[in-house]
Amino acid sequence: MGQQVYKIRRKGDGLFSPGGNPPHHSQFTKRGKAWSGIGPLKLHLAQMSRYWPPSVYDDCEIVVFEQVEAETMTLQEVLDDLKANQDKRDAARKKALRLQREEREREQLRKLKARYPDEA
Repeated sequence: MGQQVYKIRRKGDGLFSPGGNPPHHSQFTKRGKAWSGIGPLKLHLAQMSRYWPPSVYDDCEIVVFEQVEAETMTLQEVLDDLKANQDKRDAARKKALRLQREEREREQLRKLKARYPDEA
């Protein structure tokens, strides 16, 4: 069995509470806050009830998620992937800059040919 995390879900739209004070309904998100245990969640609810009306969570329920290990990878694999992605972005950026420079040079050449038609 994996670790459990707890979230507060609004039933009406399925969005999750962001936690904090106060969790306005407009701030509920697809991801929301995950509490690491029922104790921290109860503490949040106790703090909320001291400062904000309980109606903030009227249309809400507690959802318990089970976290399970899905995959293991080495740190080096992740770093290699980051470097490969950065290299791709760098290459694309260099290509775009080269194409922009070439287009500027072609435009300069067109202007020079127009200015000096007999020289070509």
